[in-house]
Amino acid sequence: MYKLAAFEQWRGVIKAFRFYWNAYGGLGAFFSSPYCHIALVITVITKNYWLSNCWFDQALSIVPSLLGFTLAAYTIILTIGNDQFRRILASIFYPENSSPPKTEKTDSPSVLMVNSTVFFHVLFIQMITTVSSVLCKEYRLSTHIVDQVKGPFPVAWWSITMHGIAYFFYILSLLLILAACVCVFRLSQSIDDFLRFEAEKDELEKRH
Repeated sequence: MYKLAAFEQWRGVIKAFRFYWNAYGGLGAFFSSPYCHIALVITVITKNYWLSNCWFDQALSIVPSLLGFTLAAYTIILTIGNDQFRRILASIFYPENSSPPKTEKTDSPSVLMVNSTVFFHVLFIQMITTVSSVLCKEYRLSTHIVDQVKGPFPVAWWSITMHGIAYFFYILSLLLILAACVCVFRLSQSIDDFLRFEAEKDELEKRH
């Protein structure tokens, strides 16, 4: 009975993450993201910093606060507007290679789900950053390990690779705050359009 319950919980978590990953766009959307490209460039050009400094202490002092802020903003976004406005957002879709959004139902996620996915993605990357920073603090680099890269020493390469990937996610988590801001700005445009539409409708009703 216990094993069955544990299996059901794992299946629920996997199903939720699969839905998020599909709505986000998968690996194609991740690696084609300009935020990913910028984070990769910054990671490469600042390699001397994360190879010789305890960068993870900085990450552990910044990212958890950002995570709490992002979660609070995510909660506010989900409650913004009235039921009619949320129904409108849920009925507008982003078909692939199509602009502007269309109202007919497709297999693509709605505007509401796109905005929700952006915030979930930011939270997910911040969580990865926090966990990987803890691991890097446990397996911190030393001058001895860095020097061993010059020779065939797999442990040294593994440690440096882990720090490089973790630092990449740290930079990405900072850049994705801008992505969240862009998401809020687009949502504010939708709210503005909705309020203008409501105002015009009320004006027409008064005239008649």
